[in-house]
Amino acid sequence: LGILRARPYFLTATLSLLIWVGYWGAVYGVMEAATRETSQALPWSAWVLLVGSGVAMALPIPGGIGTFHVIGLVLLLGLGWPRQEALLVVLAAHALQTLLVVGLGFFGLLYGVISKAR
Repeated sequence: LGILRARPYFLTATLSLLIWVGYWGAVYGVMEAATRETSQALPWSAWVLLVGSGVAMALPIPGGIGTFHVIGLVLLLGLGWPRQEALLVVLAAHALQTLLVVGLGFFGLLYGVISKAR
């Protein structure tokens, strides 16, 4: 495992945990915005969708096309979400996660270009 070869174990584990917390917060925020529910189950629904999305991305599907959406929709429907709200949450959460990765990649690329120019 790559994480076991990383020297600053505590820093690596902490940053990994913070990434998961950030993703969970983004999914939870999307759920808060997409529904009128004020249920105690929203944090749990966000966690289930986050774990399900990890499983969906691990499936060996070319390009991962549709796996996040299908698994996320099935999970939220199984938790009792209305179909339209569940679909909105899954699409918005995926868009937000994609924008986050693209944005961080852009800043990483920019940092690499600037540091090489020095």
